Amino acid sequence: MKPALAALTLVTLIASVPASAATNRAGKRPAAAHPARPQPSPTEVLAGQLVINRYQPGDNLADMCHQASFKNLAVALNMNREWIARPKDEFETSEHFQQRAGKLTDLLATDSIAFCESLDDNPDMPFAYKADDQRFEGSFSSSHNVWRDVKNLGSYRSRTRMGIAATVRASAAMEYDITMSFPSELKGCLTATYSTYKYRVPSTFAEAPLLKGRGRAVFIAKLEAPYISADQSSGNPTLDDPYDVYTSTLTVHARPERLVIIDGVGKEVWSCRVGALDPLQSPQPIGDKDRWLSILDYPRGYYANSPSGTVTAVLQIGADGSVSGCEVTATSGSPDLDAATCAGWVKRSKFLPASDKDGNPISGQYTISKTWGRYGI
Repeated sequence: MKPALAALTLVTLIASVPASAATNRAGKRPAAAHPARPQPSPTEVLAGQLVINRYQPGDNLADMCHQASFKNLAVALNMNREWIARPKDEFETSEHFQQRAGKLTDLLATDSIAFCESLDDNPDMPFAYKADDQRFEGSFSSSHNVWRDVKNLGSYRSRTRMGIAATVRASAAMEYDITMSFPSELKGCLTATYSTYKYRVPSTFAEAPLLKGRGRAVFIAKLEAPYISADQSSGNPTLDDPYDVYTSTLTVHARPERLVIIDGVGKEVWSCRVGALDPLQSPQPIGDKDRWLSILDYPRGYYANSPSGTVTAVLQIGADGSVSGCEVTATSGSPDLDAATCAGWVKRSKFLPASDKDGNPISGQYTISKTWGRYGI
């Protein structure tokens, strides 16, 4: 369909009257106006938005979500986009270039920022309660929309290439997105499947409805190059989809440090440091633990006696997830079968380590059992 609306132009006309010619109803000249304040530079605007969106430990996150504006931060970054990406000028010395680039880089890298997203009916951050497990399961994409403004521009008549008349509904959308760079290998409180990240938040039946209705997901992150990027796309209306949506997108680039789930008053319900483990977790097997042992671990030379039985042991798991020891707590009745079983576990088992209250890895223990039949079957 060929749209009749080819371009959108906004023009603001400002009429002014010289102060010397203006009089009020009493015939007196009005008092002289105060000199206009100088407009802040783009860099000053950006500095102000960085302060407003800055995160500092101890901040009440609900108050911060109320005052911060991801949209305004994106606009301020975009005001400086050409300056941020500007290469060394031919009339600029290397020293001056380093000073100019360094000032802006230092400004952008000083503090962490925080931006907040709703947990209720948010298609970009699904947050669903699993009543049987009494927990929420949430997810988000590393690149997703945080804020969106849409303005309806009305409708216009147009025709398809086949000459069929149609009414097209036009609108303009301004999207403010985030693109976050995560570590390539991510395990623990955040799990990754391609560019989708999942997490789980325990919550009781009584707390769950209010948490979803009034809670927020707060991302704490550091801005990183290229800091901001912009894109535009025009609509392509058809008979089946007669909407002409012109979309302009600003994308902020950041490296996430923490994801925090807060309730309506700013209390931290759940927190995940990116790359950290679930707080207070016990060692977790990696892979199928039933495949760690096979008939090849059955002690050689014992097929005539064919010992059998169940071996139960406690594995000592280091802070790096390695198995440093194996203590048999219930024997199969054969010391050799017990020893061979422990040796196989120490050699092949893999774990995510235990963690403390902050998600830092610590040593721990894991109880495991293996039942052997005759001849290792």
